[in-house]
Amino acid sequence: MKKFLQLFVAIMCVTSLLITACSSGNGSNKSGSEGGSGQNAAPIKLSLGTINTSDSVDGQAAVKFKELVEKNSNGRLQVDIFHNSQLGPTMTQIEGTMLGTQDMILAGMELYEKWAPDLKILSVFYVFDNDEHFNNFFQSSIFANIQKQLEANHIKWINQKFNWVTGPYRVLATTKPVEKLEDLQGMKLRMPEVETLQRSWKHLGAVPVTISWGETYLALKQNIVAGLEAPVSIIRPNKFPEVTKYITEVRTFPQRMGLAMNLEKLNSLPADLQTVLFNAADEAGEYYTSIVEKAAKDDLEAMKKEDNVQYFQPDLKPWKEKMKPFIYQLEQEGYLRKGLYDEIQALK
Repeated sequence: MKKFLQLFVAIMCVTSLLITACSSGNGSNKSGSEGGSGQNAAPIKLSLGTINTSDSVDGQAAVKFKELVEKNSNGRLQVDIFHNSQLGPTMTQIEGTMLGTQDMILAGMELYEKWAPDLKILSVFYVFDNDEHFNNFFQSSIFANIQKQLEANHIKWINQKFNWVTGPYRVLATTKPVEKLEDLQGMKLRMPEVETLQRSWKHLGAVPVTISWGETYLALKQNIVAGLEAPVSIIRPNKFPEVTKYITEVRTFPQRMGLAMNLEKLNSLPADLQTVLFNAADEAGEYYTSIVEKAAKDDLEAMKKEDNVQYFQPDLKPWKEKMKPFIYQLEQEGYLRKGLYDEIQALK
């Protein structure tokens, strides 16, 4: 009888310990799910605005970025993309990203010249000789200072390799043929709200008209303007060949897309998630560049054969010769920092 009582007591003690352990485990799991740091925590949502359609090369690369971020963060980050200027015109989105009303924007890097004045040189025509020369610019102290100025305005490019090669070159899409520089004289061209770009085209003889990207098609259709300049790879996705039957290869300046993010939002994330964003931006940039060249080639063939577009490749030497003294003129006026052009030429 004594042995039976001892055994009964031992069993009761073990049962009590098991109940306590299970209760403690359940409490721990509940705390993990409700505290926001467990596997079931809600993802951090990030808004990304683009300018072009979802099927454009920009749109495809934005989707690639989203996929990489969500996969490599194990679902801790979620990127919501708003294509085709849903969040407003380009400059509105840039300013919104600075203010934090949206988290990210994908747009041309030259568009930030208002906040980093040396970026004006990116929209001046025929400054860089080739891609190697342009890449040297991104490694220079000139560009390092530009990045500091943007960060002072609460925005940062998260594509650190600057490998989103746009274009791969720029063209004019027009309602009248432009086979030589003389054909450009007096032609009204749609322009974004970028003073350097407008002044450069005006110097070459065109008449710049400020029109938002989303209103460009209608402006062409209504003959408010006779053309626009853009990377060749985004001409057809935006249906411009329906109203512009002439394309001229002008290669005015090399261009990179910048994936910019609100600096405070970026800094609010844990270091590992910041790394996820940086890596995804660079990997998406490689993807973007690979599809840009293919899209440009395929679209040109389609525009020629299906859209009845005529394609011109003029001698650009007269265009370049006309621009060089203008660059020094901009420096003399104080519009460009004095000596900037020569500093960039020294980067060859």
